[in-house]
Amino acid sequence: MSTSPFPTSWNDAYQLGIMGKGIHVTDTAGEDDEGQGDSFTDARMDDESTATLSSKAKELATAHIDWWQDYEAIVYCKNNFDNSFPTLVFYTSEDQYPGRFQADLQELLHGSSSEEKKTDSVRSESGGNPIASLVGGIFGIFGGGSGENEKKKMEIDQESEENAGGTEKETVEKAFWDHNLPFPGINRVPIDLFAGVEIHDPPRQITQCLVDPYGDIAALSDSLGRVSLVDLTTKQIIRMWKGYRDTSCNWLQIPCNPSRRPDLYLVIHSRQRRVVEVWQMTHGPRVRLMQVGRDAQVMGCRQMSSSGFIQTCYIAYSTVPFSNMNQVERIGILSESEERRERPASSALDPLSHTKSSLGAREAANRMNRLQQLLDQTNIECEPMDVYRALEEIESLEDLASCLDTISKSAKLEENMGVEGSEFQRLVNSHCRQKLDEAIRAGGEESLTNPHVELLAFKIAYLTQVTGAYEILHKYETSNQLGDCSMEVKQPNNWGLEAAGWTSTYLKVTKKLIDSEITSPPTDPMMFYEFATCVRPPKKGKGAKFDKENGGYAVYLSESSRTRRDMVARIFRPFVSDVFSYKVVNQIFDSLGLKKEYEYKLHCFGEWFVGLSIKVATKNAVFAVNSPSIRWLKDIVSSQIDATADVDQIMPMKSLYRFCRESEDLIRAFWLATLCRQAVYEVAKEKEEQTYGKIESVVVIGPWDDLLRRLRVCLLVSLRLYGIQLGACPISVKAVDKDGNFSVFEWLARDELTMSHKQDEIASMEIACRISNRAFDPSKEVGDEPTHWKTVQRSCLSAALGEEEREEHLIGFDDDERLGAFICSSNLIM
Repeated sequence: MSTSPFPTSWNDAYQLGIMGKGIHVTDTAGEDDEGQGDSFTDARMDDESTATLSSKAKELATAHIDWWQDYEAIVYCKNNFDNSFPTLVFYTSEDQYPGRFQADLQELLHGSSSEEKKTDSVRSESGGNPIASLVGGIFGIFGGGSGENEKKKMEIDQESEENAGGTEKETVEKAFWDHNLPFPGINRVPIDLFAGVEIHDPPRQITQCLVDPYGDIAALSDSLGRVSLVDLTTKQIIRMWKGYRDTSCNWLQIPCNPSRRPDLYLVIHSRQRRVVEVWQMTHGPRVRLMQVGRDAQVMGCRQMSSSGFIQTCYIAYSTVPFSNMNQVERIGILSESEERRERPASSALDPLSHTKSSLGAREAANRMNRLQQLLDQTNIECEPMDVYRALEEIESLEDLASCLDTISKSAKLEENMGVEGSEFQRLVNSHCRQKLDEAIRAGGEESLTNPHVELLAFKIAYLTQVTGAYEILHKYETSNQLGDCSMEVKQPNNWGLEAAGWTSTYLKVTKKLIDSEITSPPTDPMMFYEFATCVRPPKKGKGAKFDKENGGYAVYLSESSRTRRDMVARIFRPFVSDVFSYKVVNQIFDSLGLKKEYEYKLHCFGEWFVGLSIKVATKNAVFAVNSPSIRWLKDIVSSQIDATADVDQIMPMKSLYRFCRESEDLIRAFWLATLCRQAVYEVAKEKEEQTYGKIESVVVIGPWDDLLRRLRVCLLVSLRLYGIQLGACPISVKAVDKDGNFSVFEWLARDELTMSHKQDEIASMEIACRISNRAFDPSKEVGDEPTHWKTVQRSCLSAALGEEEREEHLIGFDDDERLGAFICSSNLIM
């Protein structure tokens, strides 16, 4: 049994997501098998293990020499985010841990230097078995160390020697498998590997490990931009390169002299720096440097040569279809004349030769860096025309697509250079569109499938939509229509009056301002880079669908609630400022390609509404004459009913329905549900008349009435038992509907205990409630009557009373002017 703190089985290490490489183990006999140099994991037969086997076992071992061997492995974890695994571990099939554990235990129990002879004698008596020594030492210490224990130990050793001949055959049979079985590789007994040398260097994570063809060294690339060279004999890092992020490594063998093995080189491809470097091993200089493009790929393979199989590398300068850069070149260490002879004739005729491509890629990278430096928050003084001239120097379509994102989200243009609105972005979009047209004309129809062309076309269309939506919002914000205007108020309906009553009850019970956490909306016009940051392109990118009827690509708001909160406050501001400005909201969403994304727009509307103060929400939305919010909701409800007229169950505004169910702010959820119910009611009545009863208004309005009643019960419980922990999560309609979150009987028990702890008084109160003719269920339609929901709200005021005041209401609780008891369990089933 292994006491190693890390996985002791190769299968365990594999299941943990750890990657490893086999290491060449030198044959003590000095003989190499044919073809063993072609594999990164070479196997050898250990001399000592062979010597302990019989002649028959030796024959079996010779027949299966690829399997019966010592193993070593390099183990690392790519996703070691919590640093639970070392940066690098060298595992071996030889378990050295028990020996070290025994030495530490002997030193702890017997002492260090003074007892070395005693420890050595114990080891010799155990026949070299550290486990037996350890067990014997423990029994000797705690058993008194008598001669009887010594005798028993010798008897055990004699029995083990007598059984050695019988177990030898079993060991050989277990070590090897039946070759007659199909797929013998999967029938092998798992090899136990034990941790040896460990390297701890968090938060560094190894991303690639590549053992050289000779099995002497390994190249490691990590997450901190380092490339390390490890000597596999000493397990030490002997060389390190810095500044190589997003790097891959390959080995390269160059035959030079037939009398010795090929020279070894390390090929390092840094995608971030766009370079390929070739370094001589082990401590040699850099022998070659190539500047490559962003799409270049380095591929390693084995190839036959005069010296046998050697490791070679090829570089593909581009993987883009129909690109002039599609050239594959073998990486070699040659002189200039030899390199010219080795280069294919087609490459010599091609105007985009290797030298030009390298220089062009380097110059393209420098131009991109220059533009980014001008737009970064640095002390470099520049004007917008300097940025535009830097953009004009960029020729690569892929780089132009990156520039569009960089310029659109640059704060320096508007804050430091004085750019107003989206004027500069319009100019940049026009320039990129011109470059795209030139590339399409030069490449013909085949260029339309070029990924760089598709990417740039997508970026231009996406930012054109963003620019159009921003200009609509910017025009509105820079006009004189900002500010919350006072609208004419109408007589509220029954649900509106109940919502106002719940707001008043909340203030009396909690003694808190209901708008204490509401922030004022921004008053300054939004800058373009802020708008571009608050939206996100389609997740599929250039593969997204362009829907002309919907307005183009679907451009959604940011997934961050904090970023989206400021955005929705600006988009829906026309609803509380002017009755004629609500069309601005539709124009913004249409420009973003969300014309028919009704549910998404409704969800954004819900987020905006709960962020309003109660005063603004009531006067400018719920109770306003010709309310822009209700008119906008009615247009959406009408479209949804028309689209689902043939469906049995018509449920408009599902997203707002779910929003109210999940909201933990019960007061604002009740106001929002009241507003939605009013819009649905007006449209449903109109559709019922138009369809001559085919669409029943009761069926359409029913779910919203049920939701409001559920919210009523949640408000009753939360305010009646205010200050008492009722469950593991806050109260909401969705949380109450879910089994296991709350118990109605717990609510009843807690309410009774707040009024009395005497059993006879509680029993009398329950009997009085059951025989009372004034009992009703607040979650049913009977609770919609004004007298009933007012009674429910008055009963919640008992939470603001003291304990003695509550006891007074046990008498005459049936009085309208007094606070009734919350007692009937059958009335609270949600």
